[in-house]
Amino acid sequence: MNADLITKEFRLKPEDMNLPLSCYYINSSHNTYLNGHQILLARQFSVNQKCESSLEMYRSVLLAGCRSIELDLWDGDEGFPVITHGPHSLQKINTLTLKSVCYVIRDYAFKTSDYPLILSLENHLSAQQQQVFVETITDIFGDTLVRTPLADFPLEEGTRLPSVARLKRKILLKGSVGDEINMVIKQSTTWNHKLIESVEKLKIDHKNLLEDSFKNLDRKLELKINTKKRVLGFGGESSFKKQYLALKRLSSNNQLIPNFLKMINYCQNSKRMELQMPDFLMHSGSEQKIDKAISKNSSQVIQFCQRHLLRVFPEVNRICSSNFIPCFFWAAGCQMVALNFQTNGLAMQMNNTLFEENGRCGYLLKPKILREKEFNASIYATNLLIANCVSIEVISINCISPFLSQKKVNGESIAHSINVVVDLYDLPQDSQRDKHKTTGIIVKNELCTVLLEDSRQKFVFDKIIKPEIALLHIKIMNKNNGELFQRFIPVHKIQPGFRHIILRNNANKSVGPANVFVKIDVNLHVPITEKRSDAYTNPLKFLEQLKLEEEHQQLILSQENNETLENEIFDQWNQKKQSFNTVGESIDEESDDA
Repeated sequence: MNADLITKEFRLKPEDMNLPLSCYYINSSHNTYLNGHQILLARQFSVNQKCESSLEMYRSVLLAGCRSIELDLWDGDEGFPVITHGPHSLQKINTLTLKSVCYVIRDYAFKTSDYPLILSLENHLSAQQQQVFVETITDIFGDTLVRTPLADFPLEEGTRLPSVARLKRKILLKGSVGDEINMVIKQSTTWNHKLIESVEKLKIDHKNLLEDSFKNLDRKLELKINTKKRVLGFGGESSFKKQYLALKRLSSNNQLIPNFLKMINYCQNSKRMELQMPDFLMHSGSEQKIDKAISKNSSQVIQFCQRHLLRVFPEVNRICSSNFIPCFFWAAGCQMVALNFQTNGLAMQMNNTLFEENGRCGYLLKPKILREKEFNASIYATNLLIANCVSIEVISINCISPFLSQKKVNGESIAHSINVVVDLYDLPQDSQRDKHKTTGIIVKNELCTVLLEDSRQKFVFDKIIKPEIALLHIKIMNKNNGELFQRFIPVHKIQPGFRHIILRNNANKSVGPANVFVKIDVNLHVPITEKRSDAYTNPLKFLEQLKLEEEHQQLILSQENNETLENEIFDQWNQKKQSFNTVGESIDEESDDA
């Protein structure tokens, strides 16, 4: 009755950190600087959320083990770059100076993890302020910044990306490259990087705002927006002109200076996603775009991710900083699934659970079938993995009552009715939600609540296709179906037997000693139609049956004119016949004597 998971498996494994960068899941953040909503407009519909840029977000995200953070760079009024969700004349969100952000990154980049930090740049700087940017980060980051390719990992076609261990305590810059790649042929083919920022998601967002088109918003929001158009800032011709010029600037490609270009090396973003591209070219796309690519040809996406990085970010219509479910993209090998860290909930709980492994260093080795080309895996393939069968029986709920509100009627406390729900997150068609539930009553000051025998149920998940990625989610729900406590458990790290599962809150933080006592069984999935299912459930019986089948097969394959075999059969028959006659004669003699 000890830990619910194999705790030693969560320790850092330095021996697993010597593969190329593309072989790992990377803990990634989207619009890291934002605390709250993506645009000010969204504040009209949620009074509890902010919409501001904050240095504290960079600090907290880095301390949480995130290894890829985002910087949106804009020209500052005083000649120094700023970071915000711009353009400022349109969005009107406060700005952070580049220097202040860089100092926070320098101080906290390697507090939680020693492994490389990737700065995802969205560049809207003029040529003059690009030079200021280069000078600033060079001065503050010093030798930790990878300004040029490593000597043993040149930017050449056929050269793999450096390993995570090789880039230890280093900072990489990620930027976008255009459709045309300039090549300089020397002794080998070398690719020069040409940085052209792709800002399609922002252009769509801002055009929707300027043109008063709300195609990507919910109908409920659209009705409210129509009554509150003043929040768009159309205060007159001068105001509209500023916003128009800002949008025009946003849509244009800036002239990029050579000093800026050469600092983007191992994480050059391309608009294309082609297998024959050099390994240092990567791709970024919205959740919908990458989802379509996976649904159309998941094998190609998996093969692309075996040698190249792929970043997935939330769709532009998530103006309230909501998140998408990341499991589907992890199953396709996508390394950088960027989430809004400021929003607690299901997606961030999954993300935190995944990156608890490997010492919370922010890098987790992908399953072998997603790393090696010879498997030619598909996200829907079931023949390359051995599915698991997991059953969970909830026995008792412990130490929860002190955390519940105490309601009284006539001076007496009211008992709380709760539900224990267990969900499975695997592939979309194999996930199970709200199907397995049992009930219990929590009484005040009772630290242990044992469920009645008739309410205890065994929750059976018969076929978990991808156990290395699948997650079980245990939730404690109130009578109004509101979540009180929860816990995600990786299927491949679960321990069978009687276990205390420590519960967590919505922010995935442990809630004191609150736990659920369960009995867990883990087995291999055996299809009902499997001819030799005993090979898994009863191996001794299977071997005995296999031996009989082999002997029978030898008899069948024997030639009909095999005289030795015929003589053996004839001799056996004579022996049996003789013994039969002997027994018969003895019986006759006994009857005569009688």
